[in-house]
Amino acid sequence: MPWNSGIEASTLSRANADGSATDVPLKIGIYWTDGVVTPQPPVQRGLRIVHDLVRDLGHKVVDWDPPSQTIAKTIHLAFLKADGAHDVHQQLHLSGEPLVPPLRESFQLRDPMPLLDYQDLTIQGKAYNEAYYDYWNSSSADDGQVVDVVLMPVAPHAAVIPGKFYHTGEHGAESILYMNGA
Repeated sequence: MPWNSGIEASTLSRANADGSATDVPLKIGIYWTDGVVTPQPPVQRGLRIVHDLVRDLGHKVVDWDPPSQTIAKTIHLAFLKADGAHDVHQQLHLSGEPLVPPLRESFQLRDPMPLLDYQDLTIQGKAYNEAYYDYWNSSSADDGQVVDVVLMPVAPHAAVIPGKFYHTGEHGAESILYMNGA
């Protein structure tokens, strides 16, 4: 039945029917890099510490190499600017906050995206979701268990010089996926 499958209907449960926890170890994907920017040594070290810890606790750990984050980032940024940045400015006006300098050029007011372009963007986003969902499901190929959770860095660096934060690829996909993130 179509409403029982697909990314919109997916759930990840670690509980038995009675609500008790399963004895099956978690299968955890580690997202080492987005393929564009290699994380700095402190970030790599943090991922390695977590990787080793969860593995030593008996969980399965696999490398996570999903569909291109660059595509996701492009789609996400286009959605953010689709209304000509009017919503961003409206929300900032309500809060009384200024638009931070690094975002002034990207989010300057402009005409909204034409409806057919927005519709195409929506289709691109749905296609990306489907590709990501297919990749996620393929994680069961070796042992029959799909990945339960993916761990990834927030950014490829431990700190940033104000005004020099240029790379946001690590979370481009997570911003447009039909999945929960924390």
